Amino acid sequence: MRSASDPRQAPSRQESAIQAAMVVGTVLALIGLIDGIAMLAKRRETECADGTYFPEGTSDFTCYEHPQLGLGIAVIVFSVMLGILVWLAGVAASALVRGADRSESES
Repeated sequence: MRSASDPRQAPSRQESAIQAAMVVGTVLALIGLIDGIAMLAKRRETECADGTYFPEGTSDFTCYEHPQLGLGIAVIVFSVMLGILVWLAGVAASALVRGADRSESES
């Protein structure tokens, strides 16, 4: 059992499981973030619309479209929100476990 007077003791088994779940959740959120950025960056050449403005001195008259732009932004936002939620839930769960361990050691 941990002593309330020594906060430097090793985390309990439950706390270690919570921290592992936080790491897994954070890694998954980062993978989603990278995937969203990749979707956002994909582009393909397309035919330019009539009347497309090109500044004077332009040598490249290629037009691009981003077919996954909206979905990429949605995946990025979802991943960031998921990362925040995982972090908050992990911090709350760790605090609850620490509080329960302290109350058991005081009894």
